[in-house]
Amino acid sequence: MESISFKPEILERIIPDVSLERHLKIGIRSNQRLFDEFKNIQILSQKSSHLLTTSYIQNGNTLVICNISYGITELLGGETPEQYSSVYPTLSISRGRSGAPTDEEMNLSQKLYESTLHSRILPSNSLIFKPKVMIDDNLEDLDTNKQFKFNLFVNLKVFDRSGPLFDVCHFALVTSLKAVKLPVIYLNDSFVKLSIDNLLAYPDAELVPLRLNMEVPLVSSNFGLYNLDEKNLIICDLENESEESNIISKVNVVSDGKAFNEFTLINGSLLNITRDEIKSLLRTSKQRAKAINSV
Repeated sequence: MESISFKPEILERIIPDVSLERHLKIGIRSNQRLFDEFKNIQILSQKSSHLLTTSYIQNGNTLVICNISYGITELLGGETPEQYSSVYPTLSISRGRSGAPTDEEMNLSQKLYESTLHSRILPSNSLIFKPKVMIDDNLEDLDTNKQFKFNLFVNLKVFDRSGPLFDVCHFALVTSLKAVKLPVIYLNDSFVKLSIDNLLAYPDAELVPLRLNMEVPLVSSNFGLYNLDEKNLIICDLENESEESNIISKVNVVSDGKAFNEFTLINGSLLNITRDEIKSLLRTSKQRAKAINSV
């Protein structure tokens, strides 16, 4: 009987677990990256206006378009918000079809919301304002007890995904937040309606950079732990079906290059993970964050 052989990329689709083990046994990955090598992540372009901040972020072959817009709500009856706020993300992964959000899209959106909130990078008082008033084409302070709050809405569109998406979506979100500039909001002549319309006619109209509790962007790094011949292999930045599906012990670390904001461990394979391995993960994530923020 003739033996059947498959190209590596076909084998990975048919039996990804076998493909993964075969590659790791000979010390390589199917994507040709080193075990400790991350895909390049970069800001392709970024633009902020009165109404919208847009960023294009590339991570390997994956492209993320991040749009941040805002809404406004009035704080009623002396309402005092929590000290830190979050954003309201909506994420969609391009698959060539439309339909209801998938579990992955909803889970990622929720995770981005919680990460932003718990990292305390967005102080609520940076979103709260008192409106001004337009008098003879000049903006003047208004003596009023009325207070309003910006709410930031984040829309993330992912194209050509090739691995876990939290890292690149998190980077797109935090770097876009650093670019956000909010307009000065004023009341019209009747002191009833909030507006920015007249300001749009002035190229030099005042825009206020969003104040964040973050000196440099936070960088999320993901790792997989795979037991091969009784030894744990640390694999940086999982990619392709064979790695993402079959490496089920995973670590995610968020760092600014100096300190750590988040550490998440899902030990799906019930591995015996050592203290030195944890230290190695933390050290690598810090080095990566420093490298990205130094560019």
